[in-house]
Amino acid sequence: MPPRRNNLRPQERAKQEIDDAVFAREEYLEFPVDVHTQFFKLSDTKVQLSVTARIDAHALRFHKEGDRNRLDLKMVCVAFDRDGNLVDGTQREVDLTLREATLAHLLSSGLSIRGQLKVDVGNYALRVVVYEIDSARMTALNRTVEIPY
Repeated sequence: MPPRRNNLRPQERAKQEIDDAVFAREEYLEFPVDVHTQFFKLSDTKVQLSVTARIDAHALRFHKEGDRNRLDLKMVCVAFDRDGNLVDGTQREVDLTLREATLAHLLSSGLSIRGQLKVDVGNYALRVVVYEIDSARMTALNRTVEIPY
């Protein structure tokens, strides 16, 4: 697990811990995340890689603000080539403010966060980090993606 930085504000802490986790090799599993990939060829060599992180919402730590349930998540996806060079990356922020009925639906269906990367055909090491801002919990996963000619 990367070092925790409890002396920073939540957004600053999240940035530092995500940066550390993106370049780490070990996986961290503080809540369940399934990663799915799909690619679309843009040309003979260029590809759009779609990455979906599917999260079991029961495992997330929503907090109450008035009559709403709040949660702030950040997802970072990066692709490394076989030499370990960063090829492309994307970041998504999800700020949820849900009523009880909407939360109940999310708990039954789960939460999906999507990111898109542009890469060439080839083999990549994919790193996906999903971070809960308020609780400072994180899941970081590695996947291998092969995009044939």
